[in-house]
Amino acid sequence: MTRGPLATDGLVGVELTNGWRIVDRIEAGKGGSGGNLSVGFLAINKENQKGFVKALDFGKVFGTADDQALENLEFLLDSFNYEKRLLMKCAERRMNRIVRLLDSGFLEVDHPGVRYPRVDYLICEVADGDVRKFLTHLKADCGVF
Repeated sequence: MTRGPLATDGLVGVELTNGWRIVDRIEAGKGGSGGNLSVGFLAINKENQKGFVKALDFGKVFGTADDQALENLEFLLDSFNYEKRLLMKCAERRMNRIVRLLDSGFLEVDHPGVRYPRVDYLICEVADGDVRKFLTHLKADCGVF
């Protein structure tokens, strides 16, 4: 089955309804974090604050011949909602060593051929690094884990 264009394929340059503008797509590097069902972007708001956008693309779940589509959808939604709740709890407790959730929302893209146009997203502070990449290096360098 061909997947066709995804809703997240044309998001660079899109202005979100909350004042953030998506300026670049972030590709997950080797050993780094990267969702199979989400896409990372860099965004900037009107005050020139940078944010990391985690965008869910439902076309990645439904646009495949995978017989695990419902399980993938469940995982996608559970992970997204858990991450959002966790970031909100951390903010409530004023934890200062955790990236903050800056905003969240959704948009409907208007790109030709996109079968699943809804994109839900979280916007977080841009982190100094990637925890999975850090743990991979820590394991390799120190034999930890």
